[in-house]
Amino acid sequence: MVAIDVDHRRNQAAQPATADTAGRKEPRGSRPTVPRITVDGVAIERKAIAAEMQNHPGKDAAEALREAATALIVREVLLGEARRLGIVAEPETDAEGRRETEEDALIRELMASEAPVPTADEETLRRYYDNNRRRFVTPALYAASHILFAARRDEGDAFAAARDKAAALREQLVLQPQRFAEFAQSLSDCP
Repeated sequence: MVAIDVDHRRNQAAQPATADTAGRKEPRGSRPTVPRITVDGVAIERKAIAAEMQNHPGKDAAEALREAATALIVREVLLGEARRLGIVAEPETDAEGRRETEEDALIRELMASEAPVPTADEETLRRYYDNNRRRFVTPALYAASHILFAARRDEGDAFAAARDKAAALREQLVLQPQRFAEFAQSLSDCP
């Protein structure tokens, strides 16, 4: 069983009430008060909650605070369970040289031992696919056709010939737009 205590009362030492502020509500849109939180007697530092808020953008600061506090509570519950089970883990280093923290290593090992990812056989995979085909469909892909007459501006005669060829083709396409794909394939200088 896990004991979680969340104390929303203000830290009186850090924010003493004065005659001017006593009984006054905080203005709308002000920063929410970071509560005192303990999980099985382990305090989650207010600084840690405030730092975690950047990883949980919400519609407002209060939502970000709730999400950050929840994430740290879950983290502490997982760490407590790893310690209770006596899990020992060695931090790993990834391909970019980043080394995980000891706490992250404990959580990784806990998840590997207590919540293994099941493997599915071919029949199970096929059944899932057949029942969820819409999830495996991508939107139609379109390949745009175009017609390029390659010529550099500094090659006067070649550039003029390419421009004349493009103008003549434009006149044809105005009369027969359905032939665009045919002309793109047969006349374009694209590879």
